Amino acid sequence: MQVDKVINNNLIRSHDEKGQEVLVMGCGIGFKKKPGEYIDDGKVEKVYVLQKEERQHMEELFSSMPLECIQATNEIVEYATISLGKQLSNYLYLNLCDHIHFAIQRSKGGIPIQNALLTEIKRFYNHEYQIGMESLNIIERKTGVLLPEDSSIKICNPQ
Repeated sequence: MQVDKVINNNLIRSHDEKGQEVLVMGCGIGFKKKPGEYIDDGKVEKVYVLQKEERQHMEELFSSMPLECIQATNEIVEYATISLGKQLSNYLYLNLCDHIHFAIQRSKGGIPIQNALLTEIKRFYNHEYQIGMESLNIIERKTGVLLPEDSSIKICNPQ
């Protein structure tokens, strides 16, 4: 793949072998790259296939997010996809990444996160709840921030 546009040091817009527009993410993948140059396959962590209406929103969101939040999102979505046994929407990446970033900011600011439905969710959506709890482990490993149990429900909302 070749660089169409460098969004930031960790994100490049390109086209895949089918000619579909993609965002290519990887640590340092866009550093000192220029349009037309080839992308180092060894640095590719994730390739997002874009629909036309998604492109601008994904570029804006991912360009403003810390790499650790994006990496946590990728790992959580991969884990949830395997655990649930079904493909999840690309919009989940956008919403989840934004939510993780906001939850981390709230946590660092000392703003508590509470979920009044925690008991009901554990009971009626236990599988999703367990995915949410594993998500907290992933977020802590990637960002160094341990979010409270109440955050797990918002991360993997069963609705």
